[in-house]
Amino acid sequence: MAVSIRRIKIWMGEKCCYFIVLSVIYFVFWGYMAGLFARLFREPRCIIPDEDMEKIVQQEIAEHYPEVQNYLLKSTNKSKEASYCAWPPLEFEGRRPVNKAVLSWDKLEQKFVFMADGHYKPKLCIAYQKVAIIVVVYKTPESEKLFQIFLNNILPKLRRQQLEFGIYAVREQMPDIPNRGLLFNIGFQKAMTNMKYDCVIFHDVDVIPEDDRNYYACEYYPRHMAKRIDRNKYTLPHKDWAGGIISMNPEQYTQINGWSNMYIGNHTDNEDIYRRIVTHYDLVRTEDKYSYCGSTSDKTELPNKEGCWSFEKTGRTWQIDGLNNTAYEKAEILNKKLFTLVDIGLFSQKIRNSYLKRMRNITNFDSLPNATLTLNNMVCEQLLGRKLDFNTILKT
Repeated sequence: MAVSIRRIKIWMGEKCCYFIVLSVIYFVFWGYMAGLFARLFREPRCIIPDEDMEKIVQQEIAEHYPEVQNYLLKSTNKSKEASYCAWPPLEFEGRRPVNKAVLSWDKLEQKFVFMADGHYKPKLCIAYQKVAIIVVVYKTPESEKLFQIFLNNILPKLRRQQLEFGIYAVREQMPDIPNRGLLFNIGFQKAMTNMKYDCVIFHDVDVIPEDDRNYYACEYYPRHMAKRIDRNKYTLPHKDWAGGIISMNPEQYTQINGWSNMYIGNHTDNEDIYRRIVTHYDLVRTEDKYSYCGSTSDKTELPNKEGCWSFEKTGRTWQIDGLNNTAYEKAEILNKKLFTLVDIGLFSQKIRNSYLKRMRNITNFDSLPNATLTLNNMVCEQLLGRKLDFNTILKT
């Protein structure tokens, strides 16, 4: 009897194993069949031909930039019969990683034969805007390499966008202490003297857009074009930051009085230009999926004590510190094949003394616009040993 019960248990165990195996096979089979039927009867997925993909990209761009399109069409005063370049441009490639290869100047000039005297103009159509790209460079081997990488990446992108553009590299001849805002202001003045541009783009040399659909044109409002930079983990550092790439038309730039001339050796001016813009205009940012930018330098400059002091005060003094307060010893302009070099001899201390003298003559500080937004900057508060005060009258 005991033997019989044991045989029954063995037989039942074998049957259970068979049942489990068959169940697994059953579910795997019908799962596969269900997937097969789903693929057969759903809308077919196929490889999109290049010409169809191009149409999709163009439609996406047209939907993304209605404000730019409206601005371009309304701001064009030329004959309607003129042959304007297609909108949106026809040769976009989309997002591509930044090419960090350093080419010699000879190779760059051989590669970009379409450039002449730092300028490019489409031959077969009329560009909607003339755009000046202003870049600050320094007289160091490192800065020269960064500029070579910049040109190697930016020139083909700009050409695909069918823009008429000029590139201006502004460099201080004897840079004891770099003053980026002052160089931007001088670059703007020289560019506008050279040609009547519709749009001006202020560009860090070590920030390069990855996507050529990040369009280099101006619209109704100033636009921040570098919201997502890889060294910032593709996130905006904070809402009051507008560094990397900014586009404005000349009227807007003049209205905000350009960049401050008071920031030396640090990047607190990225917050200052944001504050100047939002005091007068709305600041728009390129849509996230097109605003990815690569960086060719990991160098980050923290604010210094003097920069924090300037940021605290310039919100009330922007009218006398900026585009209307530039001064330099001399300017040597060299027309290179790929860019226009503006070599500047600066007297930064002379400008600062002029600024302080004008400050002493102002008694009605309340007539100047106050800072509408504050910078959440713990570094500045630590350096100054107190909270930032945007309402205090400047003491000299």
